[in-house]
Amino acid sequence: MWPSIIGHSRQIAELKRAVEFARVPNAYIFSGPRGIGKRRVADAFTAALFCAEARSRGMAPCGECASCRKLAGGNHPDRFTIEPEESERGAVQSIKIDPLRELQASLQFKPLEAPAKVAVIDGADRMMDAAANSLLKILEEPPERTHFILITPFPQRLLPTIRSRCRHIAFSPIPDAELAAEIARQREIPEREAVRIARLAGGSMGTAMALDPELVEGVLGRFIALTKKASSADIFETAQAWKDLDPGKILLVFDLLASFYRDLLRVQAVGGESELIHPEAAAMALSCPAEHALRCLSEIDATRLAAETSANKQLMFEQLLFTLSRQ
Repeated sequence: MWPSIIGHSRQIAELKRAVEFARVPNAYIFSGPRGIGKRRVADAFTAALFCAEARSRGMAPCGECASCRKLAGGNHPDRFTIEPEESERGAVQSIKIDPLRELQASLQFKPLEAPAKVAVIDGADRMMDAAANSLLKILEEPPERTHFILITPFPQRLLPTIRSRCRHIAFSPIPDAELAAEIARQREIPEREAVRIARLAGGSMGTAMALDPELVEGVLGRFIALTKKASSADIFETAQAWKDLDPGKILLVFDLLASFYRDLLRVQAVGGESELIHPEAAAMALSCPAEHALRCLSEIDATRLAAETSANKQLMFEQLLFTLSRQ
């Protein structure tokens, strides 16, 4: 399980040492941006704790024993998971006190099969006050052979008294090179496209895998063509194609356009192309005045807000594209 995790080598090394020398704290906080692999690290760490073969394999779980199979299937009796539930409309909810009470009751008993019990609270910053106070009581007098892993992008939202009782491990975004290599391998796309996706994702594997490379390249291809030579027919056709996208993909269009102009302004301000999301912006920076780029960014932002309520997305995109194609 460890080898399948991209990045986080320092954090993984610390967790392996804790298991190897039997110095695992009662509670951890895993913090860092969403989608960078904190939950996967928590899963691998739990497997290393539970797997009888891990110690002989350099703290790497075997993936084949009964414990590893049950963890993979989500039905190990000594592993507990609490996370915010989604409403019918997909809105993320808070973590209420009932799951914490149920957890507290389950932790009163000794582990059934594993050497210890592990409770993972994913989205720990969404605990309501009563739930947070319930967890605090458990942490103040933790049950024997029990470990907690609190996963959150916002550790500052946790109670200070909870933070003080946890070993805090901060996770950083995955480096572009590592992320791009994995994207190219999994998606089977050229390195240039993989690097663009990696930089758009901001170091998040989850975000990167949610991005559609064909859509990204298609949107940018149309946009760059329009900036070079735009006819009214081209603009109407592009607006037609974009207005028919689903809402999530329309937001991606705005993100791509905005990131392009930010790259362009960066080239004009400091030069260099090595860290750009869109290398094509360097060429346009020679002919696009900074004032126009700033005006385009403002128009993109305004159109993004209008998209939430606009019934006529065709007209909305036409107006935006006419602005972007003028210099």
